[in-house]
Amino acid sequence: MRVRRVVPDATSAARASWIGRGRAAVRRRGRAGVQVRGARSSDADKPGGLEATLRGARVADLKSALEGIGASKSGAKGELVQRIMDYAAGNEERERSVLSALQPPPPLSEVDGSLPSSAGYWDNLVKASASVDSKRRGAGSAGASASGAPPPGQKKDGRSRRERNSKMRVFQVSDGKMHLGSALDTKLAPGFPGDGPSGSTPRDAAREGPPLRFLPIGGLGEIGMNCMLISHYDRYILLDAGLMFPDYDEFGMQRVLPDTSFIARWRHKIEGLVITHGHEDHIGALPWVFPALDAHVKLYATKFTMQLIKKKMLEFGLWDERRFVTISLGSRVQIGPFEAESFRVTHSIPDCIGLVLRCDDGTILHTGDWKIDEKPADGEHFDREALERIGREGVTLMMSDSTNILSPGRTIGEADVERNLHRAVEAYDGKGRLIVTQFASNLARLGAVKRAADAAGRSVCLLGRSFETYLNCARLAGVAPFPLGDIIDASEMDGLPDERLLVVTTGSQGEPNAQLSLAASGASKKLRLVETDQILYSAKCIPGNDAKVMGLMNQIARCGSSVVMGSQAGLHCSGHGYNEEQREVIRLVNPQHFLPVHGEYTFLQAHAGLARECGVQHTSVIHDGQLLGVYNLRNRREVSRSSAALMGEANLRCFYNDGGNATGDNVEQRLSERMRLADSGIVIASVEIAHVTRGKANGGKGRWQCAVEVQCRCMYTQRGQHVHQLRTKIADSVQRMLDQNSSRQLPEGAAGEIERAASKAARDYAYKVMKKRPDVCVFVHRVVDLSRARRGGNANGGGNAFPKDRGAIRQQPDGAGAGAGKDQPPPSDAVSYP
Repeated sequence: MRVRRVVPDATSAARASWIGRGRAAVRRRGRAGVQVRGARSSDADKPGGLEATLRGARVADLKSALEGIGASKSGAKGELVQRIMDYAAGNEERERSVLSALQPPPPLSEVDGSLPSSAGYWDNLVKASASVDSKRRGAGSAGASASGAPPPGQKKDGRSRRERNSKMRVFQVSDGKMHLGSALDTKLAPGFPGDGPSGSTPRDAAREGPPLRFLPIGGLGEIGMNCMLISHYDRYILLDAGLMFPDYDEFGMQRVLPDTSFIARWRHKIEGLVITHGHEDHIGALPWVFPALDAHVKLYATKFTMQLIKKKMLEFGLWDERRFVTISLGSRVQIGPFEAESFRVTHSIPDCIGLVLRCDDGTILHTGDWKIDEKPADGEHFDREALERIGREGVTLMMSDSTNILSPGRTIGEADVERNLHRAVEAYDGKGRLIVTQFASNLARLGAVKRAADAAGRSVCLLGRSFETYLNCARLAGVAPFPLGDIIDASEMDGLPDERLLVVTTGSQGEPNAQLSLAASGASKKLRLVETDQILYSAKCIPGNDAKVMGLMNQIARCGSSVVMGSQAGLHCSGHGYNEEQREVIRLVNPQHFLPVHGEYTFLQAHAGLARECGVQHTSVIHDGQLLGVYNLRNRREVSRSSAALMGEANLRCFYNDGGNATGDNVEQRLSERMRLADSGIVIASVEIAHVTRGKANGGKGRWQCAVEVQCRCMYTQRGQHVHQLRTKIADSVQRMLDQNSSRQLPEGAAGEIERAASKAARDYAYKVMKKRPDVCVFVHRVVDLSRARRGGNANGGGNAFPKDRGAIRQQPDGAGAGAGKDQPPPSDAVSYP
């Protein structure tokens, strides 16, 4: 049927023009599904036809169809209206939405001829479409997919395409178990420090020794992998569950995880898990740590952090709403043996907290990751008052972030960075496109970039899935730096001049699959760098990523684009406090004992020295696996060597994940082999042996012969010459061994001796000529006994199954190795020997 809406003459032109533009937009975007606008009464008669029609409809099409149907409710049109009403019957909300949509639309605005944006008519249309869609997806998610055609000058139903598609996308990568590998295997897990030989604390000794205890599982002696156990006697809580990114010598690995087997073995001691903030070095290992805990253990985090955790746990099939508790700032909650109170700290991600843990035998303060930002972008200041109050109460043990302890002075704030961003954006006004790269988790920085772009009249486009993740979580937590409708989609960039566009991308650390790296190499489908582009590097090169970042900068330079970066540009500030900030906080708290955490061992030592300068008499520096016990000092002037003591040490391991489902320790992941292969390569030798009869001319006597094929990988072969020599050395060594046996039967264990002889020959040659010690793999195969001479024998008159010249090889490209012996594959009856 054709849809036509009868309207007063005064508004016919405006309304017809608007409906025409909406239909054109539908055709341009190629919307899938059956559309109500083109439905016929016969379509409704088909089984499921009406449901499919409504389910495939969009708001614009539903509106047009119902307007036309409402104008004439007779004949086939009236029949279709009745079917729609029957479909809506029984569902009060759906019925109300359809009835509202069938009513005449509100009058046009007298000012610009558009429909009022606040009209309930549009809300009803959205509900009508969403209610039908909810039948397929389930209640509660319908509104996320609804979209409508906009009045002139407005976005669709007041939202941009990014807002309409802003429902959290979750790509499930595990069923909750398949990603674990051997992470929870407790067979090799170490004993608990300080426990008896049996591996458990005797009941009569459970309350002996220092009452407050601290056992780092990660984060002390390295940057990242923050995870630690804190206890009152033998009752522990776990603080953070972070990962660390692999070093250059950990080939093929994507994540370095704390010793989850240790946590799994001693899970009965752990009564709660608290997360201080949402960076990956604090939550990245949760998919492996959380399954290691008992089923009754709950996780506690603030609202934004919990949204990040929820997305991660959904991806790994581990989300159980009953076990995840959202805490509010400043609240007190009983977690295991401690009453936990959170306080505000400023960092480079929203909703960061420090923790105060109180029990009968003292108070522990953990700062989390922090800096003192005097003018934070979100207005949430570092809570000095809370620290002063806690300091007056008395703190038995203070733990503080040591990341930037070697940096003198104080950090600059986000307000300073925002001013520098404004200057940089204004300085490039009218010259071309601006591209900003930053850490996706720094939402305060993202808000500063948006405000700088608005001041310069530039539209902002975000490229990178991680931006979508953090912004959606921020939206759900109510801490988004700006409405998602204020930014444009990547598909809209081509319609804007470069001078009016600012693009924010991921890839500040040179990650190969990030948008900036792809654009620099010409592989991005969304962004192509040109000479007039300028890149603002609003990030810091993390130690270990220097080579990747410099390579990225070189690729950008080859594209002709300019780069603004470095401390003089002032486009980045750290999220960790510098030396003077650390000094101020230590003096505010004035703890009895001080323990530096989160950093390299050099950082920890320097931080302990600073605490002693500030008057703290008892400081300790420990590393992962050491259990520190602390007593509460009744008299602060008391100096006692027994105030803090090492109670034992566990030999903890790191676990590694390859980005998929392979998770294991360094032995299981063969990290030493990977390193050796990269350095020296591998030699693969296939040795075939057979007892060959020479024929009547030789009196029917036979001998053992061998044929060898060699392949080399990750080695310099000098255009195959080294492969040829390796094959010859191996063949000669094996043949000498075979010549010592005149029997038709090889003795037991001969295959192992042949393998060892071939391996030794290959290693000796490789070290003598190439100064390398490659891995050597030898495969020995026995070919069936050839006692009968083959017809058409070789030049020697025999039926030799092996070539006369064992030194012949097949030529292959340099580095790919070369083969030896026959060009034909081994006989089909070749079997493994013995």
